[in-house]
Amino acid sequence: WDFLGGRLHTDEPLLPSLAREIQEEAGDITYEVCGVVGSSIVHYETKPITALVLGYLTLLREGEVQISDEHTEYHWETAESIEKSDEYLDVVKEFVKAASDRLK
Repeated sequence: WDFLGGRLHTDEPLLPSLAREIQEEAGDITYEVCGVVGSSIVHYETKPITALVLGYLTLLREGEVQISDEHTEYHWETAESIEKSDEYLDVVKEFVKAASDRLK
């Protein structure tokens, strides 16, 4: 499983990039960006890429997710299940915990 996301285009500001990625991957939904919950430099083992990864707390406000052709399915998962799972990188777990803490 993966989270909505992608790469910045050259000279593209952060929030317009986030909006573009959400629209590309989730369709025409209404959401609220509450802010950055974390950042990390990630060295991917499967690709020759090092990236600055930003985690945003973003709330779905209205609409139905319509996944892009890049994906075959989606599901919602709780912060608790992500924390206990072996499927996610530690940085993802840190972002999710920070987002969950902010909502409390």
